Amino acid sequence: MQRKQELDHREYDFIILGGGTAGCLLARLLAEADIGSVALIEAGGASADVRTIAPALYLRTFKSRLDWQFATEPQAFLKGRRIPWPRGKTLGGSSAINALIYLQAAAADFNRWSLNGCDEWDWQSLSRRLLPPNSMLRCPYSWLPLSAIQSPHPWSTSFIQACVASGIEQRDEWTQSENQTCGLYSLTHHNGRRQHTGLQLSEMLARGKLDVLHGMTINKLQLVDGRVQSVELVDCERRTIRLSVSGEVILCAGTIGSPSVLQRSGIGPAELLRGVGVSPQVDLPGVGANLQDHLVMPLIYRAKDNIGLPARFDAAARKHFRQPNDAAGCGPLGSNIAEAGALFTVDQFSIDGGETPDFQIHFTPTHYLKYPSRHAPTDHCTLAVTDLHPRSRGRLSITGSDPHASPNIDPAYMSHEEDMPRTLGAIDVTRSLASNEALREIIADEVLPGRRRTDVGSIVRCVETYAMSIYHPVGTCRMGTDANAVVDTNLRVHGINNLRIADASVLPDLPSGNTQAITMLVAYVASRLLAAGR
Repeated sequence: MQRKQELDHREYDFIILGGGTAGCLLARLLAEADIGSVALIEAGGASADVRTIAPALYLRTFKSRLDWQFATEPQAFLKGRRIPWPRGKTLGGSSAINALIYLQAAAADFNRWSLNGCDEWDWQSLSRRLLPPNSMLRCPYSWLPLSAIQSPHPWSTSFIQACVASGIEQRDEWTQSENQTCGLYSLTHHNGRRQHTGLQLSEMLARGKLDVLHGMTINKLQLVDGRVQSVELVDCERRTIRLSVSGEVILCAGTIGSPSVLQRSGIGPAELLRGVGVSPQVDLPGVGANLQDHLVMPLIYRAKDNIGLPARFDAAARKHFRQPNDAAGCGPLGSNIAEAGALFTVDQFSIDGGETPDFQIHFTPTHYLKYPSRHAPTDHCTLAVTDLHPRSRGRLSITGSDPHASPNIDPAYMSHEEDMPRTLGAIDVTRSLASNEALREIIADEVLPGRRRTDVGSIVRCVETYAMSIYHPVGTCRMGTDANAVVDTNLRVHGINNLRIADASVLPDLPSGNTQAITMLVAYVASRLLAAGR
């Protein structure tokens, strides 16, 4: 780490706050564009931890030094449980600790956002204005390598066969969300090894096009006459460092971090800020509001055979994974666990007549609630079902000016009256899928909710007891033009001339699938907007 006196008051053209999925990609793209000096700020460090390399080990990063270890406030409609919210605290952010799934948002998602105040974010406009050919369908190789798992578990193959038999269309290169589709998920890996956005910076660093400052907690932004004049950081020794900006600051700290930085800087709901001892600078009531997340309800089945993904990997599995040839990365250590999935709609719950997928299944060859515990059984599999478009909305708020204090995170799960019926409908479809012949050949019995639980009340109690986050928070710095929007359609924060946000917090609502791909897309759009502005 550079000494404090070498950093204090250094000036950059662009300062990117947050070295996660979006921030690292944006830093690389700006450095490649060579339009000014770039600094990337990250609280964690660059990690070569094996848990960020071998896909099957990602769950072991949770509650470790690689994880911010956030949790929600007690959830009234989930029996008062605090739900863990792991977020990556390392260069690459959550792209270094997630399940590697790349599934771009549905075309209907972009069109819905455009119709709700986000002009020029519809599918055709984005493609025409900003994106290279086919980038929505396949992530350009210059972002991250992309392919399906090399050696899928045989149960994952059986799951796909059951989906196809039920009328769901299989996709061989499944990179974009479409209704009634299934397949092996496309993953951000190469030869079975995780590829995350933090690994893509080495060339720009070697060429001196980028400064990466590790171990720096973002405290607040210093505003003068409607502009960010400097950024205040706190290093690992709790010393204050200020960086000056001549161009633009881009917040990429994520759905939790970005609104927290804004609020500590006096940008947010004035009444809330006064209540925690922060002097309001810009009254933006939408900062921290509109918080959403995907809940997952695991339907767990006992299998006839004892061949599920092991929780511990023997010497043969480790050797197989390390092979220096085309077979490298194969075997159980190369599994991202959630290898296969499906997207579908239940007619009575469709939000637009079937254009948008309403529900998603992640199939895992594990006991979802026990894996990767040492005692996790290897004769279980899980069909984990998610309502992709819940109606519940929550809020995030800081508790004071301390940048090391966790904020209050309240997604208000299941608080909307429509969300539980939607989840119950998806559970019914998923149970029917599990009874298909291809899955009956491997399944012995339903463990959760359990085949004897058929009445609505008992299923509701199961959801309240076992549903959990699938780690897709969005929306706390919503894009739009109304009074509650935080950024405009060019990602500029309302009321501040040189501040943008480029991460999942700007999404108006949840996409139809996993959030890694859309987060990278937002970063790419931001890079094009910034380059055009220069």
